[in-house]
Amino acid sequence: DADVVVRAERLVPRLPTAALRRAVVYRLEMRTVLAALRRRQRGEPAPGADMRWGYGRWTRTIARSWQEPGLGVERAFPWVRDAAEQLRAGDALALESLLMRELWTMTGRHGAGHAFDFTAVALYALRYQLVERRVAYDAEAATARFRRLVDQGFAAFAARGPA
Repeated sequence: DADVVVRAERLVPRLPTAALRRAVVYRLEMRTVLAALRRRQRGEPAPGADMRWGYGRWTRTIARSWQEPGLGVERAFPWVRDAAEQLRAGDALALESLLMRELWTMTGRHGAGHAFDFTAVALYALRYQLVERRVAYDAEAATARFRRLVDQGFAAFAARGPA
């Protein structure tokens, strides 16, 4: 965790646009909330003030509100109670789906007003990753994609002719 925090603190300020910085910070803060939920689920105590365990402006609030169901961040992250419940239930797929929907929505909001600029392309790439991950969860779609890639590979190989 500390290594990720150090890298983020070094790299986030270097992102070229405010919208991209906001999108990346939100994603890192989501990870911090999720890390806190997982730590609490395992029965770990609240992180100490000297620990570098999460990124963003909510780490102290979360540590102070460790026993609250929403970790004191429900206004910023309205999905936190649902995520905690899915963790308790052991429903990893529902939790992942919730987080992916939230990231999709927030990435769209951060991209509002950007068209055909660097920020739009970078946020599109972030959204594309979400789609790619989601498709990977669908066994039929993954199999079809694999077959398509294999067929393309063999077609390219056959087109080269004998060695």
